[in-house]
Amino acid sequence: MTRVAAPKTREPHSPATAGFDEQLWPVNFMIIVLAGFLVGVICAQGNFNAGRIGFFDNSYIHLGMVALLVGVLLWAVTWLRGAMQCRVQLCILFSLLVHLGLAIYLHGQYLALAAERGWAAAAPEVT
Repeated sequence: MTRVAAPKTREPHSPATAGFDEQLWPVNFMIIVLAGFLVGVICAQGNFNAGRIGFFDNSYIHLGMVALLVGVLLWAVTWLRGAMQCRVQLCILFSLLVHLGLAIYLHGQYLALAAERGWAAAAPEVT
């Protein structure tokens, strides 16, 4: 007698939902927000006179570099997978926080030095 094999049934595969610590959008959002703060600092303190200053002192170059670096870093994060992706994201976020804090601290020190020495034109000239 030939035995007939029971048909194999597959259970439906439901994709696993990512836990809170595995979601990438909150860190990406914070990276973009902090990059926006950096752009604001560049716009507020920068020198946009393209012909009168050096190439790397131009604020248009600074804005382009911020856009290029954030774009490349977010593309690199999407290319990476797993734990390395989270590490790179957190390193970018930490770097942006440190640089923003450093910019705020140094600006405060500059204002204190300008007040101490009595500089009349402590703020950069706006044209």
